[in-house]
Amino acid sequence: MDRTKWVENADLATKDLLETIQKYQLTKKMNIDEWKEIYIKNTLPKEEVFLSFVEHLNLQPVCPTKEDFIKELLY
Repeated sequence: MDRTKWVENADLATKDLLETIQKYQLTKKMNIDEWKEIYIKNTLPKEEVFLSFVEHLNLQPVCPTKEDFIKELLY
């Protein structure tokens, strides 16, 4: 891989990381319930059929801790 392509890939990865940090508000202090709400809002599909199915079955999404989410994000 030439240097130009490597730099482009690094720029894209950095941009993606910064967007994820902003989207999930990872720099903000929050309690467990606030984190869970933000995680679910940004992770679950927004389709009406999916949401009604989840509600009908009373399913609870699996939510990693904020710390575990950050660890996975950085690996």
